[in-house]
Amino acid sequence: MSATAEPLSCNDARGMVGAYVDGELSEAQASVLRQHLLACVTCRGSTQSLKSLKRWFAAEAAEQPVTVPTGFAARVTRRAFAGDTGERNGGSVSAPLPQVVAVGASDTSGARSTAARLHSFVVGMTGLAAAAAVVAVLAIQAQKRPAERDLRADDSAIPSTSQLIDQLDALNRAEEQGELGQDRAPESSQPASAGQASPKQ
Repeated sequence: MSATAEPLSCNDARGMVGAYVDGELSEAQASVLRQHLLACVTCRGSTQSLKSLKRWFAAEAAEQPVTVPTGFAARVTRRAFAGDTGERNGGSVSAPLPQVVAVGASDTSGARSTAARLHSFVVGMTGLAAAAAVVAVLAIQAQKRPAERDLRADDSAIPSTSQLIDQLDALNRAEEQGELGQDRAPESSQPASAGQASPKQ
């Protein structure tokens, strides 16, 4: 075993970037990713793009909170079972909405039991679909994360978190000012020591 950690591959880093931006990585995982970001212009750029996108969505949500109208899910379900594809034809819905029979109408026994069974079926299938979607997302995320053996590092070789963050900020400022070319990586993948000066600002 060597005294330094094995470098993170771009493929493994891409799988960690989303969790890093959301603050979901442990400090050890984030430290390994930060070291990779210092050395890889491409991964650093994609991380910055994701951070910008997240800031944009947060700003939009703060300005215009989204409210769902009352009964929206029931209307969508009813239209979907009626065969409405949601396509618009000249500004109006192509298929008219089905007429809803009010509970307590003349034929309550058959319509009510059929409607109750249909409602129960729709709710059950919707819950099952949601659970399947959650399981699929978790399985995909588990496959994209690097194995634990790839995340080990010698504590003496890992710079402090504040040093890594300072170096990433300096690199990002330099790239924004056009001082660092897209095809040129930093001269050293090792972070500067506390006594060295950071890049020009």
